Amino acid sequence: MGIFRDKNRVLSRKKKGKQAKVISFLNQKGGVGKTTMAFNVTCALAERGHRVLGIDMDPQSNLSMLFEDGVRIDEDKKPTIFQHLVNSIKELKPLHTKIKLEDSITTRHGVDFIASGDELSGFDLTIAGISIPRQLVLKNFIEKSGLASKYDYIVID
Repeated sequence: MGIFRDKNRVLSRKKKGKQAKVISFLNQKGGVGKTTMAFNVTCALAERGHRVLGIDMDPQSNLSMLFEDGVRIDEDKKPTIFQHLVNSIKELKPLHTKIKLEDSITTRHGVDFIASGDELSGFDLTIAGISIPRQLVLKNFIEKSGLASKYDYIVID
């Protein structure tokens, strides 16, 4: 892999105008190692000195549980990615909740991450009645929230 080829060289994207590289692990089939790869890549990039954000987009919250050392994020009552996605869609204004991005970012193992929760399983139904392409909701959230300029890498599970 290209990003791991030179162990002594730490690349920084902190220059003005640089945007985070987004790495997504996705596959419809379960049990293929997406979450394990996402966790390992985020930790490896952080160990190399990069600012990394992990975003858990799975309603089962397995990536969140890996970062939280086995504690379900629901038990912490922290805002999840679901609330941020809903808040980023202006057509869903009646469903918006007052939350701060900082309140949902947790740092573990040198990595910042935004957890998922059970409510994410109904996200497609939540946005079914609006005309926004669902494939762009996460991209728009990352851009509008300024996350892309705060991190070197954003890893999505």
